[in-house]
Amino acid sequence: TKIVTFTGTNDASAETLTLTGGMTLTGPTGELNVIGDNTTAMVVTGTVTAGADGAVLDIDASTSITAVNMTAALGDLTLQVATGKTMTTTIDVNDNTLTISESGTVTTVQMDTAAGVLNVNESSTITAVNGSQNFTINVAAGKTLTTTATIAANTLTLTGTGAVSRVDATTGTITDNGGTTVSD
Repeated sequence: TKIVTFTGTNDASAETLTLTGGMTLTGPTGELNVIGDNTTAMVVTGTVTAGADGAVLDIDASTSITAVNMTAALGDLTLQVATGKTMTTTIDVNDNTLTISESGTVTTVQMDTAAGVLNVNESSTITAVNGSQNFTINVAAGKTLTTTATIAANTLTLTGTGAVSRVDATTGTITDNGGTTVSD
């Protein structure tokens, strides 16, 4: 198992981890854990890459990460952002599956390669889901994804029986294959 844990202290300033050249998580044993002291922001400078299926990014403190890239066709990632915490970054999903398994907040998820999938297993917030290609959102039963999903002129396929708060589909198409509720 290859797990890197970044733990904050009681210092009043932000804690910073610099990833010169980036960091590649090779799953299913690759994991980055960010654990804070609940008083300071955590900062990860550099790109974190999911380089193989099964990688885990576990965020237990509000954290800013330069970027998260999921390697095309290789980088399925499980994201765990703790309740009440925010991960400020852009996650580029490519044609992989991003699974949200805790109820925190993520700022941006980019769906820019056809066949990308966003699985939501816990009610959570993603400030913006930007789709520049066809993609899928699967929300588990009884769970809600609070977001604004923008699909431009593409197709968003909804699966699962959960709920999505808002989809901007002024020129795109929504296909519902599971009974997902869209509230706006």
